[in-house]
Amino acid sequence: MTATKSKRHQGWSGRRSIFRIFTIATTLALSGLAPAPFDAHAAELEKPRLSIVTGGTSSQIFFLIPALARQLGYFKDEGLNIEWFDAGSGAKGAQALLGGTADFTVGSYEHAIQLRAKGQPLTSIVVFNESAANVFGVSKQRAAKMKDGRLDLNGAQIGVTSPGSSTHMFATLVTRSFGLQANDVSYIGVGTSAGAVAAFRAGKIDAMSNTDPIINELVGTGDMIIIADSRKLEDSKKYYEGPYVSGCLYTSADFIEKYPHTAQAIANAIVRVFRWLRTADAEKIMSVLPPEYIGPDRDLYKRSIESNIGSWSKTGLISPEAAKTVQFNVARFDPSIGADKVDLSTTYTNRFVESALKAFP
Repeated sequence: MTATKSKRHQGWSGRRSIFRIFTIATTLALSGLAPAPFDAHAAELEKPRLSIVTGGTSSQIFFLIPALARQLGYFKDEGLNIEWFDAGSGAKGAQALLGGTADFTVGSYEHAIQLRAKGQPLTSIVVFNESAANVFGVSKQRAAKMKDGRLDLNGAQIGVTSPGSSTHMFATLVTRSFGLQANDVSYIGVGTSAGAVAAFRAGKIDAMSNTDPIINELVGTGDMIIIADSRKLEDSKKYYEGPYVSGCLYTSADFIEKYPHTAQAIANAIVRVFRWLRTADAEKIMSVLPPEYIGPDRDLYKRSIESNIGSWSKTGLISPEAAKTVQFNVARFDPSIGADKVDLSTTYTNRFVESALKAFP
């Protein structure tokens, strides 16, 4: 075969291969078996094997969005092989990331601001809550001590998920509204699982700031009286004095720089959940969750979803206004973190979500 014929043969072979690929893709699409839109990018992932820590217990409603992405197979569609583990609280989740045992943390956006102020460059790439979802409640015994319609919390033992957490911050907002200072009450870390419920019922704490389903369980059995509730968007604005974002996936700035395709894959998976949720109610959501998430009381978990579903993000984007509100409240919680210490634009990026929204409108 001459050189000219060889080149012609190679050219036809290349075109024939491309034609075969096009034909297969078309057939799959017509048959409804087309691969996920971003599956072809799997080879581009710089780090397909990841560790992600949840800053609490995965079954918490606060962390349901990434849990759904996992159960629906969206992370797998993106070519990601993820090892998941729970840290018990937001502060411990941040520590796991900083300690190098996790690549991402599912936690509160507040931590990205707090740690940036302390020289730790952490950045949120997608958010899933437009409210903090925290609830502050007291025991029946404490509520019975109200005087002239005013609750006396002086000297109270208050349970929070962990010191420095989002629930701790909310508790301080509530106690300050009663005219109390930090040393007028004691804060005790009780976690985010059954231990928190047990501590409350045993009278080891007088009040607690936590999330669902813990709150709904205690209220449903009559053990807790709600004093402040930030689950609904309008209530959240009242307590935090503006639009808010909280639950998010954050990582180090270095990770984003080194592994942008991997960060994009994470954002793709979460954004697909928002699209799926457009037609999902509590029953549909529970149908894809494992039994250990729901627990023995399906009605409790259903009520918890219904209490929070309206506060979930529709896009995953952070607005500058919401970021400023979070910074304002972080500074109220810790006055050493002032507005001049943190460039908010470094604490989050919308670039990955914006790209995902174009692919999954």
